Amino acid sequence: MGELKMGFDNGAISLEEWKALDEFFVSRQLYNVVEIGTGFSTYLFSMVADQVLSLDTDQQWLELVADYLGPRKNVDLVKYDYPDFSSAAASIAFYPPQTTLCFVDGPAGHNKKNPNSRRDSMILAKNYFKYIAIHDSRRQGEANNIAELFTGDWSLQQSARSLALLQRGDVKNV
Repeated sequence: MGELKMGFDNGAISLEEWKALDEFFVSRQLYNVVEIGTGFSTYLFSMVADQVLSLDTDQQWLELVADYLGPRKNVDLVKYDYPDFSSAAASIAFYPPQTTLCFVDGPAGHNKKNPNSRRDSMILAKNYFKYIAIHDSRRQGEANNIAELFTGDWSLQQSARSLALLQRGDVKNV
């Protein structure tokens, strides 16, 4: 299990990335966050979103984050088993795509055991949401996945350091 790093530019989200995310969130009148990958961003989103659903594959990591967060009524931490996204998909179904930001920051993109895990997380997000933020988007594999998967009615709205903010032109019925 990794070490829980809290704070900007500490191996997690940077202040510049957070400012871009916050502006994107507010300007589009979003209320909820579904997060694939749990950590410092979970804490940050809990301060601005009405409801945060944070999905992760590591139960010990979720427990560590839960201890850090303390009791927060607006955060649900949910474990799912990669590559079976059925429990994640069932939880996501309650979040309206028009008012929800999906933040993709897991599973770890460098995971040798599951090299396609980040790509699969992007596909899951793409199938449900209109607004997606992808962290570590400048990694070679991530950049390639974004270029391949987010075409057509998807557009890059903004980027900050290693964060890509994407928007679909219309919301499909899912």
